[in-house]
Amino acid sequence: MINQLFKISVVGIAVVLALSCNQPKQEETKNVLPADAVAKQQMDKAKKSDSVYVELKIIKTDFGYGYEIYKNHEPFIRQDYIPAIAGRKGFVSEEEAKRLGDYVIKKMTEGKMQFPSVTPAEIDSLHITH
Repeated sequence: MINQLFKISVVGIAVVLALSCNQPKQEETKNVLPADAVAKQQMDKAKKSDSVYVELKIIKTDFGYGYEIYKNHEPFIRQDYIPAIAGRKGFVSEEEAKRLGDYVIKKMTEGKMQFPSVTPAEIDSLHITH
């Protein structure tokens, strides 16, 4: 009798183990964040790692085109006209404004210049119409 109870217990345990092993695994759910949440995460990460989140926006101005540079989502530079040349002439195209804006950002991030400046020679080397 005890032998029979032992066999039934072993079979019962084996059945329970077999059923638990064959259960389908729950799929992991992945969180997809909206763009503003991703940008906030990037900004938070930048603050923690002493790096800077920089963004360039091309703008239409009274002079033509210009650009704005945002540092950690805060306005940092607004350039309504071509710097380093005489007079107030705007960029003739969005592409030229972007070219100089990207160059200024490069100087900010690679050269560690807090507030970069450009020279007339740099303006000419970037083929900015003035």
